[in-house]
Amino acid sequence: MEGLFGTAMRVAERMNEEREEEVKGQVAEVCDEKPGRKISSKPLKQINVLWRGLIRQREEKERDRRMRYDLHQSLSRLPTYDDAEEDKDDKRALSKDKIRYTLVEDLEEEDPELDAFLALEPAERLHKVVLHLREEYNYCFWCKFTYPDNEMDGCPGLTEEDHD
Repeated sequence: MEGLFGTAMRVAERMNEEREEEVKGQVAEVCDEKPGRKISSKPLKQINVLWRGLIRQREEKERDRRMRYDLHQSLSRLPTYDDAEEDKDDKRALSKDKIRYTLVEDLEEEDPELDAFLALEPAERLHKVVLHLREEYNYCFWCKFTYPDNEMDGCPGLTEEDHD
């Protein structure tokens, strides 16, 4: 059940990102901006609780990876050595530029809303994500199909058993 919930979270996140990119694309057309994929710096509390756990887990994993990398880099060279001939690009290439952690504080904060959601049974969490996908995107997680309208004609129901 946890595996299905994880998959449903990824589907919900992807559909949300596609909708946000669609909106940004329309704004970019009006403003003559070039479309492109940008890294989200949205605070965790602004992300829907249905897939916030997935984002948090991913960011914690990335933070840990960066910390291990930074530790390895700091052990492999003397931090006091400063070459006067190095320009900005050299420093970036050698990882000597300042490291910025944007969401570290965000990861350390307590999130009672996420904790309450994760305390639910996996089946209940999955049901909430499936309902969200149906209501927001006319998407049936079990059919793996986006329907043209909210009637969702042809979909047998809300549960996996309905689709057997």
